[in-house]
Amino acid sequence: MQLCQVTYGKPTKRVTLQRALVSKLMFEPERCTYKEVVVLFDNLLWLQQKAEKDPDFKNKFGITLKVLAYLLKRMDFKVIQAADIERLSVKFRSNLSHFGLAQRNYKQPLIQQWRYVDVRPSKSLGREVKTLPPSRYIGIGYRDKGTAKKSWIDGSPSWQDVAMRAREDQLNVKE
Repeated sequence: MQLCQVTYGKPTKRVTLQRALVSKLMFEPERCTYKEVVVLFDNLLWLQQKAEKDPDFKNKFGITLKVLAYLLKRMDFKVIQAADIERLSVKFRSNLSHFGLAQRNYKQPLIQQWRYVDVRPSKSLGREVKTLPPSRYIGIGYRDKGTAKKSWIDGSPSWQDVAMRAREDQLNVKE
């Protein structure tokens, strides 16, 4: 299992995609892939956000989305096996038969909408520790650029000593 990032093209019809994926899980669970289940869940999250903003959409699909969310959130996405998909298929057939497309009609919309969906491995948001630059130290000389680990070897005074002496010199001049 790896982390996936799903991107959707502009002409994607999200509800049609969701209905086609639910239908595929209902009628052909043995042919469903991990990517399709991930897209099903990711698209569900987007549809739920749309239902929160649009009251008409919520009236039309709100209860169905709640049932679908309940069924999908009980599934462990770290380890998806054929038996898990089969169980999900039975639950979809019993609870979401009104939402899915007819068995003879779901393949063409799925093919059309799947063109606009891209599932790729996600990249980490941060940088790997081994690619970070080394932490800087006070160095020796001008070319060192501050990477010396033992700054006391050259014998020069620390910046605190230099600052204190400069302050003392200023106080002595004024008197």
